[in-house]
Amino acid sequence: MKRWDSKVSAYCSEMEQRQLSSEHIKSTRSELNRLGNWLKLRKPQPELSEINIQDFREYMRSRSAFKAKATIYGSLSKIRGFGDYLVRQDIWPQNPSKWMKGSKIRPYHKAPKRIQESDIERLFQVAFELKGHYQRQLWSTVIAVFYGTGLRRGELERLKLISWSCEDRSLTIDGRKTGRERTIPVHQIVVDAIESYLPHRETQLNKAEKSSESLFVSCPSGERV
Repeated sequence: MKRWDSKVSAYCSEMEQRQLSSEHIKSTRSELNRLGNWLKLRKPQPELSEINIQDFREYMRSRSAFKAKATIYGSLSKIRGFGDYLVRQDIWPQNPSKWMKGSKIRPYHKAPKRIQESDIERLFQVAFELKGHYQRQLWSTVIAVFYGTGLRRGELERLKLISWSCEDRSLTIDGRKTGRERTIPVHQIVVDAIESYLPHRETQLNKAEKSSESLFVSCPSGERV
């Protein structure tokens, strides 16, 4: 475990180079330091290369008491990202935390009660019937993000490309209204929607001969939605 702290620092430096938000990097470092301290107290203390899925299960069991599902999943997501980094560094042959199941989060669990599942299905149907492949891809993704996260309209409009982390399966939300930036884990449906949309976004911007920091851009101007 002597190398844990240095690897955590190197991983956080890598995230800084990827221009992830300082709030996300800070929370990731905090979670990994918490896990590292927990592992160092185990008897016998495991070597970094010997950490296995059972260690992660016991840690998450101790970490999840009285915590919300989103909080638990966020912690697991940060650990998975670090595990992938250790695999890339040839320290682990595979990432044991990848095989752990997080808390089950329903894709529309934050939708207002007055909006029924049938209403959401209808919205997706309308989006899929729009003219133009990019329009269909754009608005089906917007709907998936909107109802899969419970974001306010302004928060969704202000999302930037760097707000999305596929590795951590999370979105970083600005703190314009709350005064505090936050990172939220997202359901697999939202992950699939965003990852399917991004190549079309790049193509759209190339056609418009423009660049944009915004996650969602309009057609054909390439401006923020």
